[in-house]
Amino acid sequence: MRRRVGAVATINLTKLSYAELLKLQARLEAALAEKRAAEANATKDQLRAMAEKAGFTVEELFGKRGARRPREAKYRNPNNPSQTWSGRGRKPNWFVDAVKMGAKLESLSV
Repeated sequence: MRRRVGAVATINLTKLSYAELLKLQARLEAALAEKRAAEANATKDQLRAMAEKAGFTVEELFGKRGARRPREAKYRNPNNPSQTWSGRGRKPNWFVDAVKMGAKLESLSV
């Protein structure tokens, strides 16, 4: 890799090995994520400043994020009725174990 002072680094990608290209890709992805986060924070700060200047809060302009409503349970652990599962996301261990032991889904349904 060659570097020039005060200029963007010039890299001859064809001369890099596969491993070097993977390292470069990882560094690039990390730099992109860092820049994206920095720009997002700067934009948030600008929006807050504009809202304050106009006499508003960001929440007044865009509303507050609503809390998610808990999903209704579709399955209940027969051994511990306080353990339920909505059928979304990763299956809880008690559900996986019950199915392995031969339990039918209907017997676990709420």
